[in-house]
Amino acid sequence: MIKSRKLKLVLAVAAAAMIHGASQKTAFATGDTWVANSPTANNWDSPGAWQGNNPPQAGDDLYFNGSGTSVSNNDLNGLSVNSISFRGAYTLTGNSLTMTRGLYIQTELSGVVDTIKLSGIDGQYLQFGTGGYGGYSNGTVAFAGSGNTYTFDADTGLWAQGQTGTATIDAGNDEIEFSGGAYIGTKETKNKVMVKITGDSGGKISFDDTIHLELFGTINFAGAQTTVLSGDNTGPGSLLQTGSGTTTLAGNNDYSGNTVVSHGVLDITGAISASEITVDGGTLTGPGGSVQSVSMDSGAITAHDADNPTGTLSINSLTTSGGTLEFNVGKESVVDLIKVSGVANLGSATGLQFYFAYIKGAGPIPGENVAILSAQNLKNQMAGFTDGVGKTVNRNGMLVTPYIGGSKPVGDANPGTNPNTIYVYVSSGK
Repeated sequence: MIKSRKLKLVLAVAAAAMIHGASQKTAFATGDTWVANSPTANNWDSPGAWQGNNPPQAGDDLYFNGSGTSVSNNDLNGLSVNSISFRGAYTLTGNSLTMTRGLYIQTELSGVVDTIKLSGIDGQYLQFGTGGYGGYSNGTVAFAGSGNTYTFDADTGLWAQGQTGTATIDAGNDEIEFSGGAYIGTKETKNKVMVKITGDSGGKISFDDTIHLELFGTINFAGAQTTVLSGDNTGPGSLLQTGSGTTTLAGNNDYSGNTVVSHGVLDITGAISASEITVDGGTLTGPGGSVQSVSMDSGAITAHDADNPTGTLSINSLTTSGGTLEFNVGKESVVDLIKVSGVANLGSATGLQFYFAYIKGAGPIPGENVAILSAQNLKNQMAGFTDGVGKTVNRNGMLVTPYIGGSKPVGDANPGTNPNTIYVYVSSGK
């Protein structure tokens, strides 16, 4: 049975701060400060482990400021504190505790990356840096369990708004849910702030509300985990898919920075209305999705994903200098379609790859002609086409011939006629 531990992040921020995208914490303070200097005397109930010999009590603010042993064991039962702040690398073990405010990762030095390993914490929100002007947005929060579920259910559960840096959230093999959204970067400064989302193949991370990608803000999906963004993400910032996992964008996204797919899968089931997408080694998928400009140097583009054997991906303009266009082909309407409303410029190094929709009774039927790519203006320079007819492909006994509308594959009695569409003719099937 999967264990469930909720990090309930309820962010109570003044209205003026919300308008400017600013977070609540602005400086590293002092309070209940961890000073334990022995790995064998690292329990929270030990007076000597805390500055002033005062173990934490309900409602306190706890500070781990680089002093004391790096492994800190909470042996207090039912403790509820106000907040916990970290500067330095620490591992928290022991009993669960709750926070009525938030968890702060505050680094004062450029290039310093501290790792905080957590398990069993219920709290409010997660913040990297100390607001728009103080502290660096560095540090890693690593969830140390396996199969646990953590939920950040604040309106804004993640803040990364410090000086230039990279903040990392490592899900491991746990499931992390942000019921709210996030602010990455600031409107007022030119600090380059990146949030790196990573995890193992069993890890899952989701954001259910808007991610605000502010000026010079970037979110990078870098691990093997599965990530789902359901909100309508916005702002001038950028999105990167660099890990081997799959990231799904299900909302209506109007962020305007670059989108780069260099590894893994970016699955568009919603819309990207402003960002230009570059596919450079990864795979862009999109059953039912719509995007603007797409260019591909290497990698793949397809209209189906792991949950949908076929689909339609709508693109405003498409330019390929390499890579592969992949299609699942079935009978009648059971087929992938890449639908380009503007120009589709297919370079000579671009390849076509055909698969088959393995749905019972949906295999291709000999004699069928089905459209796989349509455009308002098709410019086809792909190699292997003679008089508009491509090379026949044998896939498990099914012979499929791609061709440009108006051309005539051998044996095709009823070819498609639109010169701005690529069809396939099935001359053998089962």
